[in-house]
Amino acid sequence: MFYEDYQDNIKFKEDHFANIDYIANIKGRILMMHSTADEIIPIQQARLLYNKYTHKNGDRKIEFIEVEKIKHNSLHRFIISKGGNQLQ
Repeated sequence: MFYEDYQDNIKFKEDHFANIDYIANIKGRILMMHSTADEIIPIQQARLLYNKYTHKNGDRKIEFIEVEKIKHNSLHRFIISKGGNQLQ
């Protein structure tokens, strides 16, 4: 996205935010939420991040919640809506 405008400022066109390179070094607690219906970032990407973290650190400081039927830019609406209570 926007590669032509920002090509001097990004490392990779395909992955400007290379979270996979940094996730295992995070020291604090992590809450990950991702939808299986995300049409922009596949759920497999989130699963890779989760697996990379837990492989090095275990699963004590990370929680990964998979949500169904929510599109990429709608997860926040789900959380603050009545349907968000399903996440508890």
